[in-house]
Amino acid sequence: MRDLQDRHNTTMLFISHDLRVVQFMCDEIGVMYLGEIVEQGPRERIYGAPAHPYTQALLASAPGKGGGRRARLQGEIPSAHAVPSGCAFRTRCPYAFDRCVSEKPAMRDVGGGQKGACHLLDRAAVAA
Repeated sequence: MRDLQDRHNTTMLFISHDLRVVQFMCDEIGVMYLGEIVEQGPRERIYGAPAHPYTQALLASAPGKGGGRRARLQGEIPSAHAVPSGCAFRTRCPYAFDRCVSEKPAMRDVGGGQKGACHLLDRAAVAA
């Protein structure tokens, strides 16, 4: 598939749960949680400096990361038929705060072509 992309200058939509394959196959990556994109950007940015807590947890749980220990998210995965109010990831996020309950975060520019949907990104911008 990668050969076809290069030879024919073709764009493909590639969907996978295997992070190693995604890293090899994709130049641009979108990370989804409960059917919504929570982070997107160039492969180097997503793997090198993940901005969203869900992306951070996914990458930490990949084989070979964190000294062989898998990152474990707390809580149960909500039903896609009953998505939590505000930020859908808030019930499993270790950084959730009051605003996460009532307001769905918008996609924000993180820099370098990377965007994330997390209220913490507002705090980082204010602190900078």
